[in-house]
Amino acid sequence: MGLFRFLLAIAVISAHVGPIFGLRFVPGPVVVQTFFIISGFYMSLVLNQKYNSFWLFISNRLLRIYPTYFLILLLSLGAYTALYFAYGKNSIPLFQAYSDSKVGLSTLIGLGITNLTILGQDVFLFMGYDTGAGQLYFTKNFWATSPQLWHLCVIPPAWTLSVEIIFYFLAPFILKKNIKLAVLVMAISIGLRIWCYYGMGLTGDPWTFRFFGNELFFFTLGNVSYLIYEKVKTYTVPTWINHSILVAVVFITLNYLDFLPDKSIIFQFTVRDIVYFAVITVAGPFLFGYLKDSHVDRFIGDLTFPVYLSHWLIHKAFFLMPYQYLKNSLSVATATIILSVVIRLFVDVPVNSYREKRFLKAKKTEELAPVTG
Repeated sequence: MGLFRFLLAIAVISAHVGPIFGLRFVPGPVVVQTFFIISGFYMSLVLNQKYNSFWLFISNRLLRIYPTYFLILLLSLGAYTALYFAYGKNSIPLFQAYSDSKVGLSTLIGLGITNLTILGQDVFLFMGYDTGAGQLYFTKNFWATSPQLWHLCVIPPAWTLSVEIIFYFLAPFILKKNIKLAVLVMAISIGLRIWCYYGMGLTGDPWTFRFFGNELFFFTLGNVSYLIYEKVKTYTVPTWINHSILVAVVFITLNYLDFLPDKSIIFQFTVRDIVYFAVITVAGPFLFGYLKDSHVDRFIGDLTFPVYLSHWLIHKAFFLMPYQYLKNSLSVATATIILSVVIRLFVDVPVNSYREKRFLKAKKTEELAPVTG
């Protein structure tokens, strides 16, 4: 599913910067929730087929995230500082946001910690700041708050990583080869969404697609997708069917807004959204089975994470520079992909090699352990 994941990352760039080649990509919230489905699929796969150790699983997942995150965090701060000396404080939105926010010391410390650790970046999206009282408060719609605290995050898209990390700690306990457990977890998540949406009136962003309890449904939907894979992996699927599924998924992802009605029918979801989630859940196992041995697809897929994280830096840096040819989505996407290839080769490859060595060492130790009883 490497190509598909990569296209979703490009869709995020399109959502933040503008259309690329006029394509009407999947919108941002649907992209995020689709990533959650894919994450649920892959975590189900590795937990049921690879990892026996909870802490090895958690530590290897964190090793997958933090080296790239720290690098892009440093690159962002370095680039913004260079641009500050070139064009002045008022031209750097991040610095200007801190200057204008008038947040208190405790909030600044909290923001510093969450920018460094990732943890809690999603929580700040549920909060506004009362400059008069100097206090944080929960909000039904953070777009209506001032100052908007997300402006104080160095890498705003990283809020999804905070949600992912919470999921990783729960994943070993809920991602089983058990459809009844999956249905139960999804039912609980849907019940929570009903209570939030209709009972509490929490119908605005961030509650509609950033609250972990509500989004747990999509992670578990990925578990259902994995259970489908377990059923179909023993069958030989004709190549033309796999090709057709791949072409269909790519085509719909690139032209999302041209398909099906967009009228909301449940919560904030439209007919189009629900059909897309269903298609990805069913098509995912076939795409994975078809492409899992493709080195090209894997390389493309491995660019997804650095593309997703670094595009914000490229976007902001390009639009701060006095060069009009940089201020468009195609330039941002091209530069982001180039940077992501560099990160992939010089950061991800050695880190992934280290992660694999840790796994193999643990497996060997497990095999050599004496059998008792």
